[in-house]
Amino acid sequence: MAESCIAGNNQAMDDQSKAPSATIRFPGLRERLPEILLEAFSVLIAVLLAFAVEEWRDDRELAERAAEARAAIVAEIDRNQVELEQALEDLQATLDQLEAAAAARSNDESPEGLSLSVDIALLSSAAWKTAMATDSSRRLDYAWILQISELYELQELYMRAQWDVIRVTAELTSAPNASVDDVLDRVHGEYRLLRTLHGGLMSAYAEAPR
Repeated sequence: MAESCIAGNNQAMDDQSKAPSATIRFPGLRERLPEILLEAFSVLIAVLLAFAVEEWRDDRELAERAAEARAAIVAEIDRNQVELEQALEDLQATLDQLEAAAAARSNDESPEGLSLSVDIALLSSAAWKTAMATDSSRRLDYAWILQISELYELQELYMRAQWDVIRVTAELTSAPNASVDDVLDRVHGEYRLLRTLHGGLMSAYAEAPR
C-alpha cells in the first residue's frame, strides 16, 4: 500500500514538472496577409505623397517670394535712379564753378567767389539687404545676383563720397574767413570724385538687368 502511494506521488510530480504546451493561432491570418500588406503599402504611399506635396508647396512659396524679392529690388533700383538723376544739376553746377576757379588760379588770375551746393541723393538698399537676409536669395539667378551686388557696392561708394562732400562743405560754410584757395584745396577733389562715381552709378542703373 505504501509503495502504491509513493508511485502515485512520483507520477503526479512527473506530470507537474512537464511544462504546459500552448499554441497561439491567428485564424485567417494567412488569408488576410495580402490585405494587410496592401493596407501598409497604401499608408506608405500616402505618407510619401504628403511629403512630396509639402515639398512642392514649400518650393512654390519660395519661388513666389523670390519673384517678389526681385521685383522689389528692381523697383528700388528704379527709384534710386530717379533720385540720383535729380542730384546731378547741383553737383555739376558746383563742380563747374570749382573747375573754373581752379583754371583761373592756374593762370594766375583771381578766381571769383564760390557757391557750394550739393543735392543729397537718398539711395535705398533696403529691398536688396532684405532679400539677401532671407531664403528668397536661394531662388534668384546667380549671375543676376552678382551683377546687382556690384551695383549696390558702387552705390555704397557713392553714398560714402557724398557724405564726405557734405561734411567738408559744411565745415567750409561755417568758416566765414575761408578763401577760395582754401575751398579749392579742400573740396575740388571731393566733388570730382563724386561726379565720377555719379556717372558710373547712373550707367550701372541703366545697365542693370530688370
